[in-house]
Amino acid sequence: MNEDGSFELVASGGELPPGRYQVSIQMTGKTTNQLKAFAGPGSPIRRELKPGPNELTIDVAKPDGGSE
Repeated sequence: MNEDGSFELVASGGELPPGRYQVSIQMTGKTTNQLKAFAGPGSPIRRELKPGPNELTIDVAKPDGGSE
């Protein structure tokens, strides 16, 4: 992850196939209980990846995608 919070997903062996994915946020260091809700398989964040480049915004205040 970059200092501004942006990141790039690189799939092993090529591109990630289009489809709907669950997104988990894992932080190192001090985290808040709010961010812990987005770690692991219980994360409520779901996003659709389309063919080609995708730009996704993840706002932890609106994990259901209200900011997309």
